Amino acid sequence: EPRTLVQAQTGHPEHPRPVHQDGPGLARLAWHLGVDEEILQRLVPAAHPERLHPVAGQGFNLGVRDCFTLADELSGAATVPDALARYARRRQADRTAITTLTGVLPALFASRFAPLAIGRGLGLALLDGAAPLRRQFAQLLMFGVRS
Repeated sequence: EPRTLVQAQTGHPEHPRPVHQDGPGLARLAWHLGVDEEILQRLVPAAHPERLHPVAGQGFNLGVRDCFTLADELSGAATVPDALARYARRRQADRTAITTLTGVLPALFASRFAPLAIGRGLGLALLDGAAPLRRQFAQLLMFGVRS
């Protein structure tokens, strides 16, 4: 039961701040799960959708990597707060890199500014002609930044 697990691990018999059923998105999910909204914000990359453009399904890829890392940390942790702290440190570089990349790519491809369009074309030609570089880029998107 999520409420029991969270209360046992955080030591809070009640939520530190109220979460209302009629709240938007994450608050509503937190209420249904019986956990504090802050806990979900730490665990769910979708908690901050404004920071991640949906280009190339990278939100899904980040979520899978987040789940794997969180499970890994929880399996070897003495306490949930320790696991969450290590999880946050391990995921920071990947989240930052992918969030930045997905934020820049749509703007880069939408721009009609001639020098940028030329640079974009050269970059795509380089990726097309250099299999090792293309493979590294694909691995970054699939497996993320490893730390």
